[in-house]
Amino acid sequence: MGIQKIIGANEIKQGTIISHVDRAGGIDSIASALSNGGVNNSGVIVDRMKVYRFYSGDSDGLQSTTTYTIAAGADDGRAARRGTSATSVSTYNTQFAHNATKAYLGTQFDDEEGEYDYFAGYFRFNSIVAAQGATVQSAYLKLNKEGYAGGSSNHDFYVAALDADNQAAPTAASHLNHSNFTTAEVAWGNNTDTGNGTLRSAANGTVLSSPDIKTVIQEILDRSGWSSGNSIVLMFYTKTAYTYGNAMPYIEFYDDSGDDAPQLEITI
Repeated sequence: MGIQKIIGANEIKQGTIISHVDRAGGIDSIASALSNGGVNNSGVIVDRMKVYRFYSGDSDGLQSTTTYTIAAGADDGRAARRGTSATSVSTYNTQFAHNATKAYLGTQFDDEEGEYDYFAGYFRFNSIVAAQGATVQSAYLKLNKEGYAGGSSNHDFYVAALDADNQAAPTAASHLNHSNFTTAEVAWGNNTDTGNGTLRSAANGTVLSSPDIKTVIQEILDRSGWSSGNSIVLMFYTKTAYTYGNAMPYIEFYDDSGDDAPQLEITI
């Protein structure tokens, strides 16, 4: 019986030499050029062809892309921090809800009170197919933009995840506090165009893709307690106020009658 070696898909690259230990304890390798061998005229075995199973892929080896869609009302929602003079926040204490059809997320300024309100959204994606420690090639959060309230200046929103092995759906505003987030976060500016418009200027009804959030997903998959089939909750939020104004994309949620619920696309 031949020597068996399990090689991860991401290791299979054209021209790559992959070393392994053979049955005799020697170091052998899979090279890109394999030659036929056999028995010479004197009956001496000079070489034997080594038969390997190769699978084609791109420059990063085999990849699999899966899109996950919110499928229950409790799996997306928002919370708020209302009436504060702070120009940055990281906690939420009111207006937790998971049954909105659409919601404004971001920051707004109350002219009468001279205070700011902040709104963060969450999106829970279930049954993620990815082994613990698998390499994430790319990942994107996709949201249907139904409006935007704000000025023409640039403002940053962010995407992170709740830092847990198998995150349940949040049930209170405090569950969305930034202290519960992954270290990794990715800025999604209101002027960032990843293919078909920006949060600020795209036509209403446009499904927009975030910048690549693979570092966020990778941090979750690298957790020792992560298992394929677990759930990930992504967060969409801003950390600072839009000075004396609003910066609030209007996002479609699962409970809307439309068919553009939030999605997560992951390539492993």
